[in-house]
Amino acid sequence: VLFRSGGSIRSTGILSVLNTRFRGNRASDQGGGIYFYEGAVTLQGNLFANNRADTGGAIYGVLPEVAGLFASTANRFVGNRAVTSGGALALGCVEDLTATSVFEALNSFSGNTSPQVDEPIWCP
Repeated sequence: VLFRSGGSIRSTGILSVLNTRFRGNRASDQGGGIYFYEGAVTLQGNLFANNRADTGGAIYGVLPEVAGLFASTANRFVGNRAVTSGGALALGCVEDLTATSVFEALNSFSGNTSPQVDEPIWCP
């Protein structure tokens, strides 16, 4: 099944996903596995593998204006692909996302691709 945004989950509220596998999901626009718009988001111990989207191969998210409402630890991002940007994730970021480096340290990334912006995490 091909969804426009959020191949598996589309959320605009509180989202907590623990120890789940997102494999082979597709979205024609944003977030092959998960699309979220603001709200509080917690991701822990998940596997995101071989998901595809135009932007944000595994996850596309618009972070809330209040820092600290997005938490992600011990997730694995493997072989996800975006057509434009964010092989693993594309996040509409709050002003100071030093969390990007912390995020990369707390999660693992392997083989995620995006031909236009070759970074696993993309924050416009």
